[in-house]
Amino acid sequence: LAVAILDRSLDAGKNESTLQFKSTTKMRTAFSSLWHASVQGTGVSVSVRGQTKTIMSDSPTNADWFKQFIHGMHKRIGELEKPDKAISIDLILELHRILKEEVVSAKASSDWDLLEEAVMCGFYSTIAYMGALRGEEVVLANFGDIKSKYLDAVTYDNCPHVPLALRGRFKGETGDRSHWLPLAFKTASGITVRFWFDELLVLYSMKNIDSGWVFRDKHGKRSTSNCLN
Repeated sequence: LAVAILDRSLDAGKNESTLQFKSTTKMRTAFSSLWHASVQGTGVSVSVRGQTKTIMSDSPTNADWFKQFIHGMHKRIGELEKPDKAISIDLILELHRILKEEVVSAKASSDWDLLEEAVMCGFYSTIAYMGALRGEEVVLANFGDIKSKYLDAVTYDNCPHVPLALRGRFKGETGDRSHWLPLAFKTASGITVRFWFDELLVLYSMKNIDSGWVFRDKHGKRSTSNCLN
């Protein structure tokens, strides 16, 4: 396996002439999974306490020699980090200015396709930015939950926040749950959160949609983050 990983590390990468360290060590994970699923892995003992599980395994990938090999390989290959650049407030404000112009233009010309595109893009960027959400978390926004709480919070409770409802499974949790994030109507920097919630409600009211996912395909199924990107 060590020789195979070294051989794999010489393959062409996306950003460099050779693969990144993390890409090569996926073979270690695959080998461990196969080992534990084979007859050799039937003798594995498991220690469980609450939701924490510890496995005592005799897989060669867990041996001290292999750990030292991986450690030395990592030090020699290194890693090239390419984090996504942060979006500035000025950039998000300019994006929303353009999208709001499209909303006005679409309503004036009755271009409902443009209206939907502008509203969904504005809502997506708003909740992702304001809620500090990753792409796969943004698509968990649930319209039915948002609509039911939004009118109560804004109309009756005079609350200075709009409720963002996310439904689904989150890292470190078990089961399907609803998550609520309160977002300010308008930030001190000028991000108008409530505007996009209002436009979303109007858009889906026109389409006679009362429940389901915010980001959906034509069949009502939840969109993927890749489609939105």
